[in-house]
Amino acid sequence: MEIEVISTEFIKPSNPTPDNLKIHKLSLLDQLMHSRYSALVFFYQGHDTTLSTSQISRTLKSSLSQSLTRFYPFAGKIKDRLSIECDDGGIPFSVARAQSSLSRFLDRPDPRAIQDFLPGATFKLVDTGSRVAMVQMTTFACGGIAVGMLVAHVVADGVGMSTFLKAWAARAHESMDDVWPDFDTTLSLFPQYEAFPEKLSFASVCGARRLVFDASAIARMKDKATSSRLQKPSRVEAVSALICKSMMAAVNPKPKAMLMAHYVDLRRRATPTIPNYAVGNHLFLAVARFCPTESNDLAIIAGRLREATARVDGDLVKGLQGEGGFLKLREAVGEIKEVISGGMNGGGGGNINNNKLDYLGFTSMCNFGLYEINFGWGNPAWVTSIGLPGKKPIEIPNINYVFLSDTRCGNGIEAWILSDENRLLALEKDPEILEFAVVDPSPLKMLLKSNL
Repeated sequence: MEIEVISTEFIKPSNPTPDNLKIHKLSLLDQLMHSRYSALVFFYQGHDTTLSTSQISRTLKSSLSQSLTRFYPFAGKIKDRLSIECDDGGIPFSVARAQSSLSRFLDRPDPRAIQDFLPGATFKLVDTGSRVAMVQMTTFACGGIAVGMLVAHVVADGVGMSTFLKAWAARAHESMDDVWPDFDTTLSLFPQYEAFPEKLSFASVCGARRLVFDASAIARMKDKATSSRLQKPSRVEAVSALICKSMMAAVNPKPKAMLMAHYVDLRRRATPTIPNYAVGNHLFLAVARFCPTESNDLAIIAGRLREATARVDGDLVKGLQGEGGFLKLREAVGEIKEVISGGMNGGGGGNINNNKLDYLGFTSMCNFGLYEINFGWGNPAWVTSIGLPGKKPIEIPNINYVFLSDTRCGNGIEAWILSDENRLLALEKDPEILEFAVVDPSPLKMLLKSNL
């Protein structure tokens, strides 16, 4: 698909940031995150035909400017590995034009084209001086619109990013906007540690697949994942278990042990709970290990995942708080290493050479309300984030990774799986995957189905 960038300008806060807020310190949990951008693209079908592209652009820019007064770190730049300089330099906002219609793209989207709806490459490295956030608006010949955004993960997790997008959208269509973000709570609870070690290096991998699980398939998967140790598996646990099982088997010539790592939101595990409008990172890893010589059906994998997430509890959150937070973090990371080596109740007994251990990471944005983000022309037809390398190469960890999000109907799950191409080819032929999932389905047909 041919997309032409017409213009780029910096959108600054409508009111200047006070001098006492010019430096935003990162918290301990912010420091734990990778130095990359997170991405989301929203595709909207049609709009009020009386509005021109310039009018839509002005509305988005004006509402963005107003929103940045409250979300002032998003208009800043990376000062160093400890802080954001809230310089009011603004968010680069690009306006682009696609020659094709949105319906044609959604009928069978080219995964390589998704990157073209973003203002930079997914997982682009965030260096000193990089802007915290970037936006691209793309118009289609039919009147459809795509809004793509990149946000530095060290500033906000998925909840924080979605909170910002909802506030911006509310401003755009002049609804009641009562979102006042809190950038102080996270740092006060989890003070930064100045001697925090440097981030791990990243490398490239070469492939991605999109799997969609509808509500009926997930119900059947939950039945298979039910056991005495897990009587009510969630849809995320059921889908994660199936993907883990299939990824473990999709290794030639010999299956490897698998370390499954799921990000857990600490907000509801803290006492008192941390509100969603507290912007920052509130994530920690839950890990479980699986040995290929064991019986690893869905019930066993889902059960161990639940046990792993249960270990990320209120006591852990409390221990991470305050000046001693880094010591607790180091202790918790040591326990994760014990799970990897088989020394804790993480599953997968026996000694395993860690060089023969696969890593499978999960991030879930389910229940974030992404399909409720309405800039004034209805809810999105499709929300996605990853895609395949195109003109803007994807730079991602040299590991296997899975991104989960809601489908438009709300009770299904869309999974982007990143791995090497040989494993993905085996994955998409797995009979159990094909029993429950559809590989790369048409978002347009999914939209029509959800509207029935």
